[in-house]
Amino acid sequence: MDYQFLGKTDSFWIGIYTLTAIAGTMLLAITGWFIYWQLRLATKSLKFDGILRMQEIVDNFSIDRQIIYNTFPKELIVFTSQFSTLPPGRSVLDKKSLIGNGYNDLSKKQKSSLSKLTTEQLQLAYKVIGILNDLGQLVEDGFVDRRIFLGKYHTMIIRLCHFLEAIRRQVEKTNGGNYGHRLLRMRHEAIRFNKICPKHRSMAINIVTPKGVINIIPSQIGSLWQRVYWNILRHLYY
Repeated sequence: MDYQFLGKTDSFWIGIYTLTAIAGTMLLAITGWFIYWQLRLATKSLKFDGILRMQEIVDNFSIDRQIIYNTFPKELIVFTSQFSTLPPGRSVLDKKSLIGNGYNDLSKKQKSSLSKLTTEQLQLAYKVIGILNDLGQLVEDGFVDRRIFLGKYHTMIIRLCHFLEAIRRQVEKTNGGNYGHRLLRMRHEAIRFNKICPKHRSMAINIVTPKGVINIIPSQIGSLWQRVYWNILRHLYY
């Protein structure tokens, strides 16, 4: 015989308890879904704001880039063979030296061109290096999707880093510290992105100046094994 409470049997109260538990679980699930959706919208909004900020930064120094390409001496350009094979790490604990890792010093022509730059040209170079540093920080901190950034601007990054590397080295040598290391990481990422995308690596990257066209990244077809390796990297990183 069922025990009765308030005129209702045990089966009735068990049913009520079960329905209450189900309702609570459904409410919890709905609340969780709502929170997830709000977080997703907030994340998309944050990334969208980051993309807008990135495009605004790039648009605002387009004239500065043209001044560099058109007025800076082409002999200032640093070539791939003069960069370290691996860029400096982001961690403050990374003690990797840039020298001795494929690193080559500036040539006599590069040093001579560097010494002839005017104060105005140097100030413009410092400004552009600072802007590139800000762009790199937006990407490294996750405010801008790496694939979007590199897809839109990897050639710009490569050209500017090769043109301004001599000035970056001079400032770092004179003032000490780790000046412009984020640019080296950006260049490394941009070259890797260019290499692993078939439509990009099939085209050479040049710097066009009034005194001639300088090739800094040749077009690449690659062997079968290289293409397989690049395809693996594309899926791993992008």
